Amino acid sequence: MLGIIHGVLNELEEAKNCLKKAALLNPRSFEAYYNLGRTQYGRGELEQALASYQKALLLKPDHIDTLVGLGLSCAGMEQWTQAQQFYEQALRINPKHAAALDNLANALRSQGRPELAIPYYRQACAINPRPATYSNLLLCLHYPAIHDPLAVFQEHRAWGELQARGCFAPAFSKADRNPDRKLRIGYVTPDLRAHSVAYFIEPLLVNHDRNQYEIFCYLELGEADDMTRRLQEYASVVRNTSGVADERIAAMIRDDQIDILVDLAGHTNNNRLPVFARKPAPIQITYLGYPNTTGLPMMDYRLTDEWADPPGMTEHLHTEKLVRLEKGFLCFAPPAESPDISLLPSIERGYVTFGSFNALPKITTEMLEVWAKILLSVPNSRLLIKNAQLTDPVLQERLRDQFVQFGLDNERVEILGRTSKEGHMTAFARVDIALDTFPYHGTTTTCDTLWMGVPVIALAGPSHVSRVGVSLLSRMGLGEHIAHSVDEYIEKAVRLANSTDELSRLRQNLRTMLKDSGLSDGLTFAQTVERAYRQRWQTWCEEMIEDAREELPTKADETETHLKSAWVLQSKQQWDAAIDAFQKALGLSPGNARALYGLGAAYAEKGLHELAIKCFTQYLEIVPDNKQIEFHIARLTGTSPPAPPAEYVSKLFDQYAEHFDLHLVTKLSYKAPELIYAAVAEVLDPDAAKMDIMDLGCGTGLCALLFREAALKLSGVDLSEKMVEVAKRRNLYDKLIVGDITVALEGLNEMHDLIIAADVFVYVGELRRVFELSSTALKRSGLFAFTVEATKDETEDYVLQPTGRYAHSMRYLNELAQTFELEVKIQRDAVLRIDRGNPINGYTVVMRRLGN
Repeated sequence: MLGIIHGVLNELEEAKNCLKKAALLNPRSFEAYYNLGRTQYGRGELEQALASYQKALLLKPDHIDTLVGLGLSCAGMEQWTQAQQFYEQALRINPKHAAALDNLANALRSQGRPELAIPYYRQACAINPRPATYSNLLLCLHYPAIHDPLAVFQEHRAWGELQARGCFAPAFSKADRNPDRKLRIGYVTPDLRAHSVAYFIEPLLVNHDRNQYEIFCYLELGEADDMTRRLQEYASVVRNTSGVADERIAAMIRDDQIDILVDLAGHTNNNRLPVFARKPAPIQITYLGYPNTTGLPMMDYRLTDEWADPPGMTEHLHTEKLVRLEKGFLCFAPPAESPDISLLPSIERGYVTFGSFNALPKITTEMLEVWAKILLSVPNSRLLIKNAQLTDPVLQERLRDQFVQFGLDNERVEILGRTSKEGHMTAFARVDIALDTFPYHGTTTTCDTLWMGVPVIALAGPSHVSRVGVSLLSRMGLGEHIAHSVDEYIEKAVRLANSTDELSRLRQNLRTMLKDSGLSDGLTFAQTVERAYRQRWQTWCEEMIEDAREELPTKADETETHLKSAWVLQSKQQWDAAIDAFQKALGLSPGNARALYGLGAAYAEKGLHELAIKCFTQYLEIVPDNKQIEFHIARLTGTSPPAPPAEYVSKLFDQYAEHFDLHLVTKLSYKAPELIYAAVAEVLDPDAAKMDIMDLGCGTGLCALLFREAALKLSGVDLSEKMVEVAKRRNLYDKLIVGDITVALEGLNEMHDLIIAADVFVYVGELRRVFELSSTALKRSGLFAFTVEATKDETEDYVLQPTGRYAHSMRYLNELAQTFELEVKIQRDAVLRIDRGNPINGYTVVMRRLGN
């Protein structure tokens, strides 16, 4: 017990000693070995932790947390495939164990299998939506070769909006609004240690003007290393935030009166982005550690440059305003362990060696295929791949097998795992040309490579994650090494391999070119960043002065305060508290229609239908003929109008457009597009030609992600203008229409091979006109595929449920099919989504058009 108490108090040395004694006194004590393993893992003693956990597992073979601990210990030693096995063993015992799912996904990502990791992250998020697990998911979305920047942005934005709920920005003291005073800058990071971020933040910390800026560091660290101890000397104040709650850190930052708070982690491991959601500083900036937006509405700015984020190219992919630093957003501190530059290895060996020292998750199967093509185009060439993950021999063998599949003999590929930093830098002496990864570019690896005299070939992409190499190479005047297509990437690598003179020139000059480019000029870089800080601060001061109006609160203000509080509580599904806040608003303003509407909605969610109907009825006395309120009353009284008001549907989906995908897929386990796609695939001939497809109620384009490859022409229609705007940004549809689906079908001039409607008819009761028009718009033998929610019995054609969604009977659907010359090919029970832990049952249906 004493050892466990020491562990809770984070007194790990004392905890370890006590638990060792407990294990000696009672070798059959599961608790002693399990807690000893946890303590040793916390101290970084991974082999010892592994041994203790194994002894604990012998005593309790089905203890899930022990299995997870074994996996974490293996992962810490780069034994990724062994870690995977422990996590999978845990999930066989409990398939819904969130920590096992999250860590299994981490193991798969680290093995270079992000497409397998992503579904496990989503499952973990659905079970336990921890910010850290969501961050793991968001980071992982950057790795797959099929990379949709807009879809990735939407997931970030949806995460940010979820974090923002219930967080209120505090007022900041007027006394601080001096645009020219000394500023307090706070850096929040888990990586002020032997880590890539430290090599880039060091020049800034070292060269800050202490007369103008006071530096605070908030470090999310277990134990400091030599790099930590050296760099924290450049800060006026250092605070360790490890294990401290988000709200407490935010209060700490407010107490420190930080003017500009800078996030250096983004969604990487051990980030503290939820602290930024609480807006503890007037200005908040994200920089350096993550190649994308945070998604947080409270993050004001992101530091970048004109090459990584060209003006007009990526603004729509950020919630932050972009601040482009002149001369580049990176400053590199070359490692002290750097050896002298070697001679060109191909001269001595007689063959060219390509190399990649990038992390394994960045090396996709598609990437390996491209590299194989390069080597097959350069006779006798070799490839050296080195990264920490490849310390695992199973992963080495898997990589070799993949190259064999692409026609490359094993003797042409050399694989290295983790080495010391000195060994890492020395290994560049064996490489003639480095091949950057895509879509996820290297950063530290690229700088190390160039510093060691090795040229880098990079492929430019459409967003920051695939343009960091563009920034680095452009600054060094090496634009000729930037490709804009896969074919050009291959061509540039092959051409350079065949130019020994050019390789020799680069070998001799790249280090000097890097120095001359300003990439390692810490003083100039710090001055550039400080100008950006000062300009943002002056802008904030000007805005605050303009907005500073002191007014005494009025009854209307108090009503508005209660309403805002009620909406926040309602968004968090805290219905009782929301009801209380709406009632307080009505106490101050009895005829407030918004309060009546909100109170009615909250009562409805609580199942208090009579009270909800009373509120909605009072609303109609104030605002007569409101079709949306009439619809709400209908759903609560059990009547079923043919369809909801169009305005109700459009407003509903306009409201959710930007975070619709994340909410549906992650929160509700939404499967309608996949169900329809699978059912259509069963009916279609495998050799079927590409089709003209109409997507009814297309929303943000989730169906398009699946059906685009099968489409000769893909059209979509949706009532929500904002949903269509999101769908447009996917660039998958040939034609998009904002409007009612029946109006769109009536206006069609062309026939279609396939009409799909995923989760659309839940917002349409009477389907007769939709079936008639769809049948008319289909070619002979064309398919009509859709999902519907199921009625509880077959007596009704359709029923408006208290949820505001329609359910349909299969009898009704079969009658419509017979009436409008449609043959039912598939009629399948399905769980369409999960709502509040309950499965929503329905049907997946595919019908074929008969007749001429």
